[in-house]
Amino acid sequence: NIRASYAIGTVAGRGNKVGGLVGSNAGTISYSNAVGKVNIGQADADAGGLVGSNETGGNISNTYATGGVSGNGSNAGGLVGSNKTGAIIADSYATGDVIGSTAVGELVGNNNGTITDSYWNLGLSQTGVGQGAAAGATGLTADQMLVSSNFMNFTFTATPGAAGWVVVNTDGSLQTAASSTAAATTPMLASEYSTTIYDGHQLQLMIMKLDADFTLGGDVDATGTSGRDVWTGSKFVPVGNLTNKFTGSFDGAGHNISNLNVKGTDNVGLFGYTDTTAVIEDVGLVSGVVTGVNTVGTLVGLNSGNISGSYAENTNVTGMGSSVSGSGGLVGNNAGTIVGSYATGVVTGMEDVGGLVGINQKNISSSYAFVNMNDAISKAGGLVGTNNSTATITTSYAGGTVAGSGNIAGGLVGSNA
Repeated sequence: NIRASYAIGTVAGRGNKVGGLVGSNAGTISYSNAVGKVNIGQADADAGGLVGSNETGGNISNTYATGGVSGNGSNAGGLVGSNKTGAIIADSYATGDVIGSTAVGELVGNNNGTITDSYWNLGLSQTGVGQGAAAGATGLTADQMLVSSNFMNFTFTATPGAAGWVVVNTDGSLQTAASSTAAATTPMLASEYSTTIYDGHQLQLMIMKLDADFTLGGDVDATGTSGRDVWTGSKFVPVGNLTNKFTGSFDGAGHNISNLNVKGTDNVGLFGYTDTTAVIEDVGLVSGVVTGVNTVGTLVGLNSGNISGSYAENTNVTGMGSSVSGSGGLVGNNAGTIVGSYATGVVTGMEDVGGLVGINQKNISSSYAFVNMNDAISKAGGLVGTNNSTATITTSYAGGTVAGSGNIAGGLVGSNA
């Protein structure tokens, strides 16, 4: 019995029965998933994004796979390569692209068993089951896969660790029941939630408990947030907003998050809005892209808490608000404390644009920025765009390029009010 488990690595097989989570299953797999790519050779058979071969008596339910299968073998499926006679697949889905020779399906390669209430992405292929009975397998477009009511018999929850599915809305809220509203993600499993974070899904599911204490267990590659994986057609949703702020802690433990793509309107970053009790420390964000309108930063949109020992490196931030917007390489608007942190990369904004912070309302110390700024209309600074009268900057410096077509620009601070 395998339950509430996952795999994130790439699997390369030479032979038969190769799976992202399990090669050969004659037992029970439930509330589990795999996100890594499965690579197979020309003579190989039975390769699946989750399970290579679901044997007679094997039972798979409430599972999904997003990595897909690539190679020239036979019986290749996005979820299961071969579903044998007497084997069951229920309440599951797959979104990864599948390449193989014969019996190739986006859900199942070769099916001789039973499939119920299971789905695949029609945008990748019109073929859900490569060979055998296709009853119980339904193709959904990429847009339809973002609507939870299309997943019949799925149970949705907002409770961390519960036996059910989680859907994150574009505004950062969670769906507790099937809904016809388009969300930001396809369904994830509540069992994926963890306070120790190893992958992008767990990073997104911090939304489930905004007052928790999180730690990075290792470096996280968040490439999937560019519009693949569960973020099909969308991007990462900021953790915390004006209504429900992040009040917990986040310890990067010296690890980094690479290739994070975040998109929103106001208060946009890995964290959208942090409250006064929030603590963020020792985390790096590398090669990310963050896009919003007002109050946009790679790490935090609007920070009221404490940030230390953290950085954004080679990131691209764009904030397109036309008035008092606040766009920064690390933080859009700082109403808390930033210590021993830095940013490099590119920041593009209209007003209040800074290499490290767009608007500083409180304290920045022992920090720096080497950021190139483009097209700033007003109040652009190498470190801070606007430093308010109540704010302080100590033992900090800036390099990079400050460029724009408007007024008020400075190598360190644009406007020191």
